[in-house]
Amino acid sequence: MGNRVKVLVEAVRTYRLILDTGFHLDLFDTFYVPSISRNLVSLSKLDVAGYSFRFGNNCLSLYKRNCMIGSGTLCDGLYKLNLDNLYAETLMTLHHNVGTKRSLVNERSAYLWHKRLGHISNERIQKISKE
Repeated sequence: MGNRVKVLVEAVRTYRLILDTGFHLDLFDTFYVPSISRNLVSLSKLDVAGYSFRFGNNCLSLYKRNCMIGSGTLCDGLYKLNLDNLYAETLMTLHHNVGTKRSLVNERSAYLWHKRLGHISNERIQKISKE
């Protein structure tokens, strides 16, 4: 990490983010690090992969071959990519680079659904689960 602290990488995988524009963003050789509470995407890795960016007015625009494929907003010092509501923060595994096939998270956990639904409140999660 940037502060020279070592962290345990549990898996290396390829993940697909479905952006709110309908385009997808494949993240290759992505580290799964349970001790990091946010999903971080390296802009330098995306730059090397042929993506470009525009920043301004607390917004980020993501481009591939001069076509805007996604956007994000500045939140707490980081840009948060706008994901499709149906797939919000759900990372679909495309390829496993590790020998295990077990789930790394509890699919029924309230925290997972909190993240999948765009960080909604616990009260809203309870209301949805009753519907």
